[in-house]
Amino acid sequence: MQGAILILLFTVCTGIILYVLDLRQRRENAKASISSSVDTDANALPQERSALADDSSVAEVKEGECCGLHLVCEKELDAVANDKVLYYDDEELDRYIGRKPDEYNAEEIEEFRDVLLTLLPEDVPGWARSLDRRHIQPPQEVRDELILMLQDLI
Repeated sequence: MQGAILILLFTVCTGIILYVLDLRQRRENAKASISSSVDTDANALPQERSALADDSSVAEVKEGECCGLHLVCEKELDAVANDKVLYYDDEELDRYIGRKPDEYNAEEIEEFRDVLLTLLPEDVPGWARSLDRRHIQPPQEVRDELILMLQDLI
């Protein structure tokens, strides 16, 4: 009986030690991943701006302002890690892929605005990223509102 208790005690102690070591390793990996992602995104900023903005119809994002499309402004860093496109109950917006911001009529602008206004504040940066990954340029009016909402989150 004492032998079984000793084996159980040894197994529990070994499990606790391995758990603590695993937590430490995960934290170190997460810190290294975050710092390398920040460096990568800082270099990719001009490319992301040009992907979102049409030069003639979209106001330039000033240095230091957040457009919501890169890691530096994000509150939740885990969503950036996967490249899967997230939908925010906005699948109907996929029909606007490739359309320029100045080509929308009033009804289409309202469609974008309705989706934006029904989002939770913490979902706004993810929605901006989702639109960018899906190659959807929102109307200029909605984009301006989106940038204001993103700046409020910072």
